[in-house]
Amino acid sequence: MKRYTWSIAGLVALLLMLTLSQAKAVLLSDLIKNSGTLVIGDKTFSNFNYTSASGGLVDPSAISVLTINPRPMVYGLEFQGAWSNPTPSTTLDGLLSYTVTSSGSPIIDAELYGNPDMVDGAGNTAGTGLMSITESLINPSNNVVVGKLSIHDSASYAPGQGTTHNSISDDHIYFAPIYQLNIKKDMMFRNSGLEPTLSFVDQTYSQVPEPGTIGMLIGSGVPGLMLLIRKRCLNH
Repeated sequence: MKRYTWSIAGLVALLLMLTLSQAKAVLLSDLIKNSGTLVIGDKTFSNFNYTSASGGLVDPSAISVLTINPRPMVYGLEFQGAWSNPTPSTTLDGLLSYTVTSSGSPIIDAELYGNPDMVDGAGNTAGTGLMSITESLINPSNNVVVGKLSIHDSASYAPGQGTTHNSISDDHIYFAPIYQLNIKKDMMFRNSGLEPTLSFVDQTYSQVPEPGTIGMLIGSGVPGLMLLIRKRCLNH
């Protein structure tokens, strides 16, 4: 009779595979046109809208929306698209919005994560650029902003010195428990000699776990350790 010894690392990998949900993708244009919703865990995402105030940004038919579950009891969305502004001395601005509703425990925090970047400069002409996402989380019952999140890449290029980046790719906020939020993402692409880009932006939400869920996590042992991890491990 053979005996098999399971390492803790092996158990973690197995339990993560069983716990984390696979992403499902749909075009943002379809969600807007059909008043579509996406559901993952106890979170429902609805009322999608996307506008480009100055025109020129990637069309919603070229933006994919995926549900994500990067760690236990954390659910959200990933938006994928080839955003950029290649035209010098111009600024492109867009607004992406939706509603998130929890059918289980109230939401207690939100995290914004993405890859704002700038194409490095070259040649003999100096330049700067900015890609930023400024997000408002709004209580729909009274239109009060319960919190704000922001990520960006601000860069400058000087001939002979290269390109210097000042980047923040992850922001996180806690707030009083709430069951529904309206989300508004203001996306700005300013080209003053450097081209700003973005290929994905993630949004996730956590909630107070119910007593039964806490007992399950404690009983299973290993998955409970995942609650101690603040940063997600995403490979992009």
